[in-house]
Amino acid sequence: MRGKLVVGKKELAEMLGLGVSTIDKLRAQGIIPCIRLNRRVLFRVEDIQKVLEKYVKRQLRRKT
Repeated sequence: MRGKLVVGKKELAEMLGLGVSTIDKLRAQGIIPCIRLNRRVLFRVEDIQKVLEKYVKRQLRRKT
């Protein structure tokens, strides 16, 4: 995810190893924030990194 400020949902899905439909569900649930530019849905890389860090911290807390 380095070097880019925003990515589309297909690129984000590929980066995370998820399906595009899963990205759509996570976006609809408000888990991952997005930016709408006309009809395009974009994701700020910084926001995705924060969501992932939050998820990892939550998983680590559950294991202890």
